[in-house]
Amino acid sequence: MITDRKVYDNRYRLKHPEKGKESYDRWELAHPEQRRKLHREWNNKHPELMNSIKEKFLLLHPNYEEEYRKTSKGKEVKRKSQAKRRKLGFIPLNKPFEGSSPHHIDIERVIHMPRKLHQSIPHSVIHNRNMERINSEAYKFLTKEG
Repeated sequence: MITDRKVYDNRYRLKHPEKGKESYDRWELAHPEQRRKLHREWNNKHPELMNSIKEKFLLLHPNYEEEYRKTSKGKEVKRKSQAKRRKLGFIPLNKPFEGSSPHHIDIERVIHMPRKLHQSIPHSVIHNRNMERINSEAYKFLTKEG
């Protein structure tokens, strides 16, 4: 049953779409967790629509994913996702730089060090192989850098 109030509200929203947008934007800023949850639920309910939206976007921006991976945020996201996949944490102790490679000193913490130095000693944090040697080099680099 539609009440007069609902009819009025719908007409008002149609006549003044900018006011609804402002109100929703304020709500989104005030409730980021709820916003993410609602968006996630909507995306899960409409997978075919989300796929078509993504396809259209990628047609308009063919190099988007490649360009995003080149940005510092894209690189960080890739590092974190790889670390998660390997069941390792990713808590950086210093900032990445050009030519750096992230080195896990333990299961959680990472030191960004020059790629050549990182590759100079074969090691594995999971199998605890050569970790004392590579970590001593990593700590030397970190103290020299700071």
